[in-house]
Amino acid sequence: MNPVCHIPVQKSTAKHVLDYKGQKVYFCCDGCKVSFEKTPEQYMEVG
Repeated sequence: MNPVCHIPVQKSTAKHVLDYKGQKVYFCCDGCKVSFEKTPEQYMEVG
């Protein structure tokens, strides 16, 4: 699931992937990836 726009993303076909604190995060587009990079804590659940 893309944490920015909440669209399901298949890991095998994701074009944009980031490693955030040891966890892979998958995005549907570059715009979502850029938004996540600016404020990742906004999109990731605090555990």
